[in-house]
Amino acid sequence: MRDRPTKVTDKQPTTTASPRQSRIHVIALIGVIAIAGGAFWSRQQLSRPGADSYSKVADLYMHQHRFKDAANLYRQATKADPTDGTLDFRLSYALANAGDNSGATDAARKATELLPKDATAWRRLGTLEAHAGHGDVAYAAFRRAHELDPTTRSDLLNMATQGLFEPDLAYDKQELEHYLATQPNDYEAWYLLAATDERLPRTPAILTDGIAAGERAQTGLRKDIRLARVLGEFYLAANRPADALKAYQQGLASTPHSSEMQHGIAISQARLGHSGTP
Repeated sequence: MRDRPTKVTDKQPTTTASPRQSRIHVIALIGVIAIAGGAFWSRQQLSRPGADSYSKVADLYMHQHRFKDAANLYRQATKADPTDGTLDFRLSYALANAGDNSGATDAARKATELLPKDATAWRRLGTLEAHAGHGDVAYAAFRRAHELDPTTRSDLLNMATQGLFEPDLAYDKQELEHYLATQPNDYEAWYLLAATDERLPRTPAILTDGIAAGERAQTGLRKDIRLARVLGEFYLAANRPADALKAYQQGLASTPHSSEMQHGIAISQARLGHSGTP
């Protein structure tokens, strides 16, 4: 919509501005000065090329959600100082937000090379690799982050989750047990311990451990279909079909169309010597 035309007059106003109008004018002037100052600061920073100059403006762009512009400046910063891994770390975030996941992963990998003892850099790489479906690389990254910072829960749980499909299950079991000794109410961690036990050789000790971990997890994850599957498998292996049937029925109640739960119920009923549809 066009602005209404303003009537022009040659007469000078005979009244002075009210105090409120004066305040409004001052506030508006301050706003203009702030905007102009920000633009001047950005130009001044870029007129003195250097990693710090580029990265400061890039940080400003990140706050403004100008991710592509930020990524371009972070790249310039990494060229100006190729030994500063924090620049690659920030570049990774800018690229991911700009939709370049491959570039973000490359930048995160470079960050870990330059910052080999920085848990946050390894955590970043693990997250990106996990999203890309590279479980083995993600596992190694989360494990390194956990070794550098054993107190961070997310690294341990992410490592254990990726580790369900990787070979070092004994290490994951050990670390989860250590963690749960001090955090006994972390039911997600109990589930991951049970799931880890499920993938280890079914010795009597492992079977006992797995059932105990699964039953502990059930306190807080009663409707979790993942836990129903693990406990059902353990109960059948321990020749406890009645308990297996109950676990599978609970899983089916939360996910009514699960063929896996229906199959588990059928096996449990057969072991009990009767059949029926769930």
